Amino acid sequence: VDLEGLHRELVAAARRGRAAGDEWPNSAIDEALLEAGFGHEHAALLALDLAIALGYRDAGWLLLDPMLAGLRDNPRVRPDFLRRIEAIRRLVDAERQRVVGASWLPPSLLDGSAARM
Repeated sequence: VDLEGLHRELVAAARRGRAAGDEWPNSAIDEALLEAGFGHEHAALLALDLAIALGYRDAGWLLLDPMLAGLRDNPRVRPDFLRRIEAIRRLVDAERQRVVGASWLPPSLLDGSAARM
């Protein structure tokens, strides 16, 4: 089995899918996993950037997935990987603040009194 050829084929398929309109963040995560698994750290980080831009927000999973160990454990790449984790955390926090500050949010949802109704 030509694993490198299969890797290239799967990455190309993910990219074609996005070119055809696939905007799901998980397709970019799949590409990041494929690239990381083959030791292509720079390509994996670029795919991760795309996933984040498309709305991917699960920093915890990125810190646990064994396929991304090369990004987490390689001292040369780790700072770049951790910057992306921090970017996700900032985005999640900003999204949370927008919801908490929204005029449409009933105060009873924030103080817990809605659960007692």
